[in-house]
Amino acid sequence: MNTRRFGSGALVIGLVIGVMLMTPVIAESGQQTGVAQNNAALIKQLEQREMQDRGNAMSFSDSNNSLEPMYSMKADKLQTLIDKLNRGETVSQADVNDAMDNSWIKQLGGY
Repeated sequence: MNTRRFGSGALVIGLVIGVMLMTPVIAESGQQTGVAQNNAALIKQLEQREMQDRGNAMSFSDSNNSLEPMYSMKADKLQTLIDKLNRGETVSQADVNDAMDNSWIKQLGGY
């Protein structure tokens, strides 16, 4: 009987240790999934703004040609961030904010 009790206890201890060892892996996997989902949403947002800026560049090419290169530059910045995220690289929030900010173009008559 003592052998059985020891065997059951060892099994329980083994299971507890196994669960403890797996918990960080499961948590890390969940974090990676969350990061991938956040990156996918960010990429979509950046792609939408990049398309908008490319469209703005074309619309200003005749009426205000000084804005065309500015919008093109902003679109290029956005595309660089998109490429980095697609390669799995991290990008800073400051870089995202800078690429998304068109306030200085608005001051010059842009959208």
